[in-house]
Amino acid sequence: MYDNIVKGCKICSGTGTVVLSPTEVQFCNCMKQYIFIIKMTELGVPISYIFSFCKLSYSQKTHFIFQNDSLAFNRFMSEVEDGKNMVLKDSVNMFTLNNYDGVDGIMVYNLGLETFQNNSLVLYRIIKEAEDRGLVAIFSFAVKKESLTNYYLDFIKKRIEELGG
Repeated sequence: MYDNIVKGCKICSGTGTVVLSPTEVQFCNCMKQYIFIIKMTELGVPISYIFSFCKLSYSQKTHFIFQNDSLAFNRFMSEVEDGKNMVLKDSVNMFTLNNYDGVDGIMVYNLGLETFQNNSLVLYRIIKEAEDRGLVAIFSFAVKKESLTNYYLDFIKKRIEELGG
């Protein structure tokens, strides 16, 4: 991937940097793109989603997305910028999301595959915490919206409907 993105760049001749003056050097856009891709893959975002990513703007802060991981990750990546601390958790590890200090946004994905009712309480706590702190929050469900009651207690379904999911 490095060879294709950075080494093949015609702007910087494969160095990854651009000389602005004798004392000032900055990363070329190819290197910025490469660093972004590395950050996203470390967070667990599939490569195919990264390459089909197109930056979108949204006015709403909380998003519930059903059976569309590509859209959910695209939304998450639209929020990732320098200086922003975005947290990505799958549904199994969302229980470890306890400290929101310094966090600008969260995404919990793969929701709905665990059938134990206890995760409703954890999910509700995360939704409320994100709302109270004004965070960008993306919740990606692996189930149809109609199947919510099979996995979550009714108050989660009600909250999602209230927030327009």
